[in-house]
Amino acid sequence: MIICKTKRLALRKAQLDDVAFHLELLNEPAWHQYIAPHSIDNIEKAADYIEQKCCPAIANRALVYAHKTLTLNQILAIVKPVNHRSIALLDRLGFGYQSNFTHPDSDEYLSLYNKLLEG
Repeated sequence: MIICKTKRLALRKAQLDDVAFHLELLNEPAWHQYIAPHSIDNIEKAADYIEQKCCPAIANRALVYAHKTLTLNQILAIVKPVNHRSIALLDRLGFGYQSNFTHPDSDEYLSLYNKLLEG
């Protein structure tokens, strides 16, 4: 499913099938010519790379799209408190913790984060 699209970029949710492509891409000679060396030489490391490097860049682009195209001034994020990786990503993106709450339909305990979009 395409989330947003520009002339040069189509943003969609990452899939497990993408890991092999990224592993191949990261190990092409042209990549090494212009990008700093890395130690990504297997599927597990490629999956970690996508999560640590690509997710923040894609999320930042989605935030720009939300602000500039959708004219949103605020984004809310809901995450399970045990999902430390997603919470770390929200922190890197500038989201601030707001509160914990219990989902009314499922009684699941969740955390609410907020980011004001400016500029």
